[in-house]
Amino acid sequence: MTGTLALVLFDALALVAFAVIGVLSHNRSIDLQSVLRNALPLLIVWYALAPLLGTYKPPSWKALWVAWLVCIPLGVVLRAAILGHPKGGEFFSFLSVTMLATCMLLACFRWAARFIAMLAG
Repeated sequence: MTGTLALVLFDALALVAFAVIGVLSHNRSIDLQSVLRNALPLLIVWYALAPLLGTYKPPSWKALWVAWLVCIPLGVVLRAAILGHPKGGEFFSFLSVTMLATCMLLACFRWAARFIAMLAG
């Protein structure tokens, strides 16, 4: 697996992990529909804009944070438009939690992807 491919896959895993954690934090059971309902808007925006933002060419921490600052808020807007919630003040609370959690998860998963790529040679 190339280093860039690992980053692409691990970014997706980070966003799916966010959705899983979110579902569990609301005492809901994990099923494919609930995970996809929460992860797909983020994934769609991330992978639609990542090529335009240069997220993986060349991959860098700066490129990751630019993508994060652009894609995550737009993904949250898309999710709210599709699901019809959260609205009002709850939207900004959800956005804040999403930004913080995805920042930490993307950083951890990026580090793991780079470590695995380094071990692979």
